[in-house]
Amino acid sequence: MKELPKHLLVSIIALVVIGLLGGGAWFWSAQLLSSKINEKAAIQGQLMALEKKGIFPSAQNKKTLDEQAKELATLSEGMEPSIQQRMALFKDVRTVDDAGLMKGLGPDEWKKLFEEKRNALRKMAEDKKVKIPDDFNFGFSSYVLAAPRLEHTLDLGVQLMAVQEFSKALIQSGAQELLLVRRAMVENKEAESRSTTSRTSSSGNEEAVEARVVTEPNGVYRVIPFEIVFKASPQSLVTLLNTLGSSPFLFVTKNLVLENEKTTVPKRSEVMDAASAEATTSGAEAKPTTKVLIPVVGQELVTVRLRVDLIDFLPPTKSQVVPKKT
Repeated sequence: MKELPKHLLVSIIALVVIGLLGGGAWFWSAQLLSSKINEKAAIQGQLMALEKKGIFPSAQNKKTLDEQAKELATLSEGMEPSIQQRMALFKDVRTVDDAGLMKGLGPDEWKKLFEEKRNALRKMAEDKKVKIPDDFNFGFSSYVLAAPRLEHTLDLGVQLMAVQEFSKALIQSGAQELLLVRRAMVENKEAESRSTTSRTSSSGNEEAVEARVVTEPNGVYRVIPFEIVFKASPQSLVTLLNTLGSSPFLFVTKNLVLENEKTTVPKRSEVMDAASAEATTSGAEAKPTTKVLIPVVGQELVTVRLRVDLIDFLPPTKSQVVPKKT
């Protein structure tokens, strides 16, 4: 066999080397491509899973968000008249000036209004046969002689309107005796901020409730606490709670403590004596087989300590007013 020419041998060797290098490159590229394709498929699978869960920004999600936005707008429009009506309840004691600042009554004007409402409540209690302590002042004994300071009449005016409302409800409920009305001492921030579990305020004022006024962070409303102590039948208490729940003022019952005047269960002998007395009174003969039903519970009085909060919606300041879209 003849030897191949040198230049032809070199060309063959070069072609083999190039083929090997090209095949290796193709093999490496194919492996990389396959890996990337697998990664893409995995990512697409994850996206599809997220979309099925409803957290992917799909067209359906956008539609849902748009519907919720419309419902919130409708809800807001429906609530606004109710809030406006509740704010209007305090128009006699709270106004908003041109600068957007809330103002209360003058000191003498507030004291005159307090005396009118106090005397009207005393007269109502007398007519309804509801006992109240002598010279009862419904939580405002500090202002029997002196008028409040001007900077306090705004908050005191709101409290006065609320006290009048729930005191009327209590008197008309058929309660037997009104013992005490407590309120947050808004004119004394130090006393108002204290909080203990004792029934007498740490400030020494029996009319001070052990809670403070809390304002919502955005200034939309505030929570003003009160406490009423009274004696009533269970039915009168239910009537009072129903009346407060349907009041145009937004009252929230926060806590209720009951103390029954009867601390023991009636003895069997007492029940039998009562049954015998009832049979004698009715003129009937008392027979062992006769069933005499007498009330043994539910007719007694209970001393009630009722914590009720007023939700007071605040008129917006100028910085809070948002122009309506036309």
